[in-house]
Amino acid sequence: MFDFFSQLRLKRQGFSSGKKRRKQRDSGLTRFLREGPTVTVALLSLLVVTAAFLTIYASHPLSIFSAQPVKIAVVSLVLTLTLAIQLRVQNPESLKRNSRVTLLVVAIIGQLLLLKFSEYLADTFTQEGRFHFLVAPYAFAPMLLALLLGRNLAIYGAIYASLFGAMVVEGSLAFSFLVFSLVAGIVAVYLTHKVRRRGRLMTAGIYVGFAIVAVGFTLGVIQWPLFVNDAAGPGAPEHWDLMGRQALAAIVVSSLTAILVGGLLPIFESAFRITTDISWIELADLNHPLLKRM
Repeated sequence: MFDFFSQLRLKRQGFSSGKKRRKQRDSGLTRFLREGPTVTVALLSLLVVTAAFLTIYASHPLSIFSAQPVKIAVVSLVLTLTLAIQLRVQNPESLKRNSRVTLLVVAIIGQLLLLKFSEYLADTFTQEGRFHFLVAPYAFAPMLLALLLGRNLAIYGAIYASLFGAMVVEGSLAFSFLVFSLVAGIVAVYLTHKVRRRGRLMTAGIYVGFAIVAVGFTLGVIQWPLFVNDAAGPGAPEHWDLMGRQALAAIVVSSLTAILVGGLLPIFESAFRITTDISWIELADLNHPLLKRM
């Protein structure tokens, strides 16, 4: 009431237009969706169900828990509970904000779906087993989360996307997948943190590709032709060609993953009302159309 008379007095003196800035009023439903623990549980349950569904119906026939749906459900639940506990202990504010939990869940599920898609492409268009771990989009969730939520949650995304992904791939290769995914994910987080130009995303993707190539050489997925039995034989050119194509595939896929993240970034920024450093720099650019009009 006193505020009304104050505004009226200022209007008469010419210091006010008589209008007040609209204030966003949170309804009970909005607060419930934003901070309600029930919604948090529902989001984490979505991660459990999706991971279990992909593992049961879309995993490799020789995956770790092949044809064991109960074990798959239990392990998915345990992994999700450990994620919730880690957030509760290390980052409690994020667990209280359902928008952050949603982003984390969506990023992990998105990486699992892209993993299956890349596996399908590797089976369809390349030699069996030669490109599987080289064309997986390991950097998707870490890059997206590092840009939107920061380094800490991005590392959680990299770790748990790796753990859930290991349930989907062939069981005998699960450890190799974990090494690939964790190394590429951690490298992506540290290269993407505080990126201020979209072009730097592409650079980060290329470096992630080099990290994948290095892991490939270390684990023997990519072999130096010099160490092959017939290194000097008639098949030597084919070995060099295969090594080149494997290294190129890893770098290209990681770069495409970075481009995909850069393309999806404005959508996530708009949907979750987050402004990244990249957007701030672009808005402050003197060549921005809005600033030119001013």
